[in-house]
Amino acid sequence: MSSLNNREVLVVVTRLLEGLIAGVSSDTPRRSLTLEAVSIYSAAINCTDLKKRRWTLIKDEAEFLPRSILSWQFPVLRPGERITLELTGSADLFDPTLRSKIRISQRWFPLLSEWASFIHEQEMENLGRETERDRIEKLSGMGPGLTPAGDDFIAGWIVAQRSIASPSARTAIREFCAVWQPERTTWLSKWMILDAIRGRTWKRGKDLLSAMSQNDGEAVSKAAAKILNWGHTSGKAWLAGLARGFFESRSRLD
Repeated sequence: MSSLNNREVLVVVTRLLEGLIAGVSSDTPRRSLTLEAVSIYSAAINCTDLKKRRWTLIKDEAEFLPRSILSWQFPVLRPGERITLELTGSADLFDPTLRSKIRISQRWFPLLSEWASFIHEQEMENLGRETERDRIEKLSGMGPGLTPAGDDFIAGWIVAQRSIASPSARTAIREFCAVWQPERTTWLSKWMILDAIRGRTWKRGKDLLSAMSQNDGEAVSKAAAKILNWGHTSGKAWLAGLARGFFESRSRLD
């Protein structure tokens, strides 16, 4: 493929993906979409579109997130190469939009306390010190992980605030946006946080919130386990942020 010019690469890859797209997230346009590969892994390909937004090709339905496309086979790509996908008629398999004004039972607060404690574990202790100073925005770009753990914490915190959707929660998000500096972190993390601000999240997180709002203990355990298994620190940091967000608005919850 290295001997082909850009136009030939587009044609080859488009043909390779014909009929292999199983479905998309509901925020995906039903038209041709040209993407440029940024980072490539066995289970995901992160791309950018012409507006520099993050898009992700995935192989597992459990990995859905905003702007994602489920494909049974990935093209052979290198960073910087472009693909064009024909998405007309693609099936909706996941809606990333958060449900607002959810009510969380008091029964979950002991579990939330356990999740909140993750931020004080040794590998994330610097993050814990910043949260004690109520400087959530300072966590951006901090900590270990492909998406820095500080950004995972922020995303979880925003998801909780967006889910509660109380006046105080909306104020907290506005205050965060006024001081957050996206350039402090990675491109991938920036879009994770931007999506949360806009009320969108990944399937694992949405499944957890749904189980909690329905008081389904078994489903909560399964959903939380899937998040904890995500990355070395990312899942723990996201849950810690979610817990922090719910505790901040505890007086508004059932």
